Amino acid sequence: DLNKEWELVSTELKGKARVAKINITETENHRLEDQLRLTKYPSIRFYKNGPKKVEEFTQYEGINKKFSILEWVT
Repeated sequence: DLNKEWELVSTELKGKARVAKINITETENHRLEDQLRLTKYPSIRFYKNGPKKVEEFTQYEGINKKFSILEWVT
């Protein structure tokens, strides 16, 4: 389950990187779907300088496991 793995990633990166998750199915988050140009779900993205320039990101394409996500981020 990606939620469990994401929580582990968040704990591991605490103080090193900001980790967030957004549930696009929630009505108040629908505007973010267009703003972030989301096309697949779930999506894991890395914004090197934060989401200031939403067009500048790297899309994760690996397996949804903590070790793989952490390796990709670092």
